[in-house]
Amino acid sequence: MSASLTERMQNSSGDERILKKRLGFAVYQQIKNKQSDMNAIINNRIHYDAECTIFHKAFVVMKKFIHAMEVVQERREKEKQHAWRNFKI
Repeated sequence: MSASLTERMQNSSGDERILKKRLGFAVYQQIKNKQSDMNAIINNRIHYDAECTIFHKAFVVMKKFIHAMEVVQERREKEKQHAWRNFKI
């Protein structure tokens, strides 16, 4: 089975002039454009994943902070109730 066109391009010695001559410039340019489109999609996905990770971490930190504030508020309420009970006695 023959190698695909992109595999042949990747396995080439790097002399793109020969590829341009063999493939024809239009076909060569289409392949290069497709490769750059795919690279752009992959890079966008990497940035998107990184942003999602950052936002997720920020959300987790914010959620922990809110929980800590709720715990502090509950403790203050209990202390107030306890102090009020001691005051009544």
